[in-house]
Formats: sequence, structure tokens, C-alpha cells
Amino acid sequence: MAPKRTILFLVLLIALNLSLEAELKKLLSIGSNQPHYLFMTVTGIVNDEEGNIYVADTGGSFIRKYSPQGNFIKEVGRYGQGPGEFSNSIGPLLYDGQNLYLKDDLNYRIVVLDKELNIKNYIKLRGLRTSLNKIDDFFYLISLKPGEPFQQVEIYNAQGDFVSSFFDERPDFLKGRTFSKEDYAVWMAFSGLVMATNPVSREIAVTFVNPGDKIQIFFYTKEGKFKNKIETSHLIKYKFPEFRLHWPPKHPDKSTHLSIWAMHFMGPQRILLDYWIIRYELNKVTEEKHYLLVIDKSSGKLLHQEELAESFSRPLNVSNDRLWALEIEGDIPKVTLYQLDY
Repeated sequence: MAPKRTILFLVLLIALNLSLEAELKKLLSIGSNQPHYLFMTVTGIVNDEEGNIYVADTGGSFIRKYSPQGNFIKEVGRYGQGPGEFSNSIGPLLYDGQNLYLKDDLNYRIVVLDKELNIKNYIKLRGLRTSLNKIDDFFYLISLKPGEPFQQVEIYNAQGDFVSSFFDERPDFLKGRTFSKEDYAVWMAFSGLVMATNPVSREIAVTFVNPGDKIQIFFYTKEGKFKNKIETSHLIKYKFPEFRLHWPPKHPDKSTHLSIWAMHFMGPQRILLDYWIIRYELNKVTEEKHYLLVIDKSSGKLLHQEELAESFSRPLNVSNDRLWALEIEGDIPKVTLYQLDY
């Protein structure tokens, strides 16, 4: 009888493990070749409390509003520098329960809109900055440190005044090194950051676009005070390829590069990483694998990995187990809402 009980136990264990696997379910998709549903380059998606959907498109210099069912309601914006006009470098898009906030890079400003897409005011920015996050009355943007090829996080108040900056870390493969003028551009390319904020817990997470031997995620308070750090192993055995730090690089016959293109909080205890494995022969890409990694925020343990189809471009907004992503089906860009079920 013992062997039968063992077999039954193993069957139940396998069934339990299978039941705990995550599944990415498509809930809604918007996009076609019809006039108010055709997108160019989507860079921001948010929802309001009623479920209305707001989409920022940098290629078309516009924001659109759709109903919870995906029906077109309104569009504002065109290319330009004046009132009601946007540059062709806009996004991301935020919503804080009252207003929408759109970073308009080449016009050096944050555009503040109400839910009817009426522009309320502009917040001027000092120079080009990447990313845009918000907690309470603070905005968070990523910039280069003055005189260095490393990035930092800058804090601004609601009027656009600089408050402070933080983050003095760098990838492991750059620690303890000095750089010359010739190194500057290469090091700058490999020291980029991605950032996420949790307005509920009022904390900020920062990680490197190009991680070293481990994925490191650093957590800060909304004032920029360091809280803690977690580490996560890569999906494959990996060490940052040294040759990439030299210019011109001497490409080996085969190499691999790992990168993190985006990061999002998934509620209070999980972090979502947009994770890429790219393989090369000499300097030509031979294989790309795209994953969503779900990380436990306390331990750094990998909870789930989801390999994505080629049509899945990137996640643009995450709220608990739901995420908005940009997809390309044929030649038609679409914004798609997914449910990640465990």
C-alpha cells in the first residue's frame, strides 16, 4: 500500500503545483486601422476609478480617452510647442486620483490635465529627464549626475522646484573603476536605471537596466532615504561581458546580454520586472527571449517567470495582478489589458 500512497501523494503534489502556475489572460484589447483606434508609438496607459482608459502616444503627439469597454471618447494634442500641443517625445502618463500627468520631454515640461483631458497647467522641467513617477506632492525623475556617467533620482515638488537627489550605487562591473573621457559614453550607456513607486506604501524601487551577476533592487522612502536592498538570481548563469565596456568593442564569436527594461510594483509585496535575454554572434542578435519576472519584495525570491510572445512589446502599467501592455499584431499596434492569475 505504501507505494500506492506515495504515487497518490506525488500526483496530488504535481496537481497542486500546476494549479499554482500563473496564467496571463487577455481581458481587453484596443487598436485597429480605424481613425480613433490607430496607434503609432504608445508610451503611457492609465485607468481612472470608473475604469476609463487614457493612452499617450508619442508618435502621434496625442492623448486619448476610452470607455472601460474600449470605446473612443476624446483625443487632445498635436505636434508643437504651444498650448494643447505636445512634442514627439511624450510619456510616461500618470494618474493620482485627481489629475493626469504627462511628461513632455522636448518641451521640457510636465502637462497636468483633468479627466476630461482639459489642460490645467504646465510644470517646467530643467533639461531632459527620463522616467516620471509621483508620490503625494513629489515627482521623481532620473538624470545624469553632474560630471559623471552615472544616473541618479531627482525629487521635485508640485511646482517643479528641485528638492534633492539620491542613489549613489552603480552596477558591480563598474565599481572600483575610474573612467576617462573616452569611457564616458560607454559607461553612461551601461549605467542606466529604471524606477518604480508605490504611492500606497510611499516607497521607491530602483534597479539597473544592465545588471551584473545578480539583479539588485534598492528601496527608498519618498524623501530618498535608503531602506533596504534585495538580490535576485538571473534565469541563466551570467556575468556582464567585459568587452562591452571598451570602445570599439571586440565582439567574441558568441555572447549574451541581459537587461531590465521596466519595473513595476504589484501591490505591497511583489515586484514585476520586464526582463530580456539577448544572444549575439559577433555583434548580430541571433535570439531574443522576453520574460515577466515576479519577485518577492522582502526576500528577492523569484515567484514566477512568464516567457512572452514576440507580439508582446512591453508592460506599461501594472496594478496588482492586472497589467497594460503594448502589443504588435501584424502591423497594428494594440494596447491590451491582461490578468496575471496564480
